[in-house]
Amino acid sequence: MSDIIEVKGQYYIQANASMADTSTRVLKHADTFAIFDRHGDIRPLGFENQGVFHEGTRFLSQWKLKISGTSPLLLSSNVKEDNDFLIVDLTNPVLPLDGDRALPHGVIHLVRTTFLWSGEFFERIEVSNFAPDPVSLTIELTFQADFVDLFEVRGTTRKRRGRALPASVDHGDVVLAYEGLDSIVRWTEIHFSRSPCEIVWSCRVHSAAVSSNSSPR
Repeated sequence: MSDIIEVKGQYYIQANASMADTSTRVLKHADTFAIFDRHGDIRPLGFENQGVFHEGTRFLSQWKLKISGTSPLLLSSNVKEDNDFLIVDLTNPVLPLDGDRALPHGVIHLVRTTFLWSGEFFERIEVSNFAPDPVSLTIELTFQADFVDLFEVRGTTRKRRGRALPASVDHGDVVLAYEGLDSIVRWTEIHFSRSPCEIVWSCRVHSAAVSSNSSPR
């Protein structure tokens, strides 16, 4: 996958990146819709409107998967059944292991199955190992919620905005909240079916296997 470079808050695609990497996948259910890249990620690109949106507000502005600190390689990416499901098949690049060993390319298979339902975003991540021996890997999710509205996403600049509230972490669950100028508090809840190995304050999540959802409200 082509890497995204951040320079002083602006995001750029490397010059050797394929323009096909900028294509998107769209899911919709009732008042909720989501826009992903082909890998099933949500990336903070200035010229893309990616995110999970509910009733005109973006409740998830970044959702990025890595395997042992590296972006997995895309095998296939398809939206199924009238924009109901996004299914993405991924594999590993060559990954360094302990000592001088390396995990060969293509022996780890990841399947991301994503759907929306009743104002919630669900993702299941399946990991299969086809190497001859067991391996220890880290599945990492980086996420963020900016709570901008569709007008801001499309380029409107507001003179004033509300304030982001401190993130809350409780038993592996995360709540990201924002108080708008209308004094309404909006929040995104992120739950994991398996407790993450670690949640750091920058909202980077490490887990051996993850199935998660966020609830836009």
